[in-house]
Amino acid sequence: MDRVTHPETRPWPLNYALPALLAVLLAPAITTAAERIDFPSVPVTVARVIDGDTFAIEALAGIATDEKHPNECRYRVRLIGVNTPESYQTGFEQAQKALAALLPEGMVVTLTRDLDDRDGNNPFRWLAYVELPGGKDVGAELLKEGWAVAWRYLPNCRNHVHYQELMAEAWTNQLGLFALGMNAVYVASKEDNHYHRPDCPSAGQISPVNLVVVYKAQDFVTAGKTACRLCLNEAEDIWD
Repeated sequence: MDRVTHPETRPWPLNYALPALLAVLLAPAITTAAERIDFPSVPVTVARVIDGDTFAIEALAGIATDEKHPNECRYRVRLIGVNTPESYQTGFEQAQKALAALLPEGMVVTLTRDLDDRDGNNPFRWLAYVELPGGKDVGAELLKEGWAVAWRYLPNCRNHVHYQELMAEAWTNQLGLFALGMNAVYVASKEDNHYHRPDCPSAGQISPVNLVVVYKAQDFVTAGKTACRLCLNEAEDIWD
């Protein structure tokens, strides 16, 4: 006869350790899912600017606070439809200062959602259009000054055409990032297979309606574009 081990006589690890381990492993996932909530319909107060397109807001009732900044909401606000340089890229400080000028600490602003307000890369970041007290759109203001580029965030494309027009105007007038020189951005035409530095003579021939801007040349390479011959200070044999 096979020996039967009753539950109460099983070794301790099987009786207690496994359920305990499962509880520990599942708890973070359950907590994270529970805390992924939509941003509030009420106005929010700016706590501080983090970079050129993201800022923190003051704590909100019923929503977790930030561990390092108890007076702030755990969720950050990321502007929809625009993109600014990362901390290691040219133009980061200028873009950050531009957003700080638009969103000083203590200012009350209104958040508006598009089709989706969740950031797939960061569960604790809301995607939103941000309206200033006078009604101006923060993303649009950054684009007008040239400190951001229009960026398509599917499915949130409600303002993309307008944003593209504002970016093209800043490009035409060589404002903000476009005035910083070759290390700030790379540009290309939707209808051409080459990309350029902004100070390249060929870049000036790009039609504003076809303008595409990125911060890393690799983004164009990945899309199948190659560098313009005039933009490289390399030996001729690279092109052979």
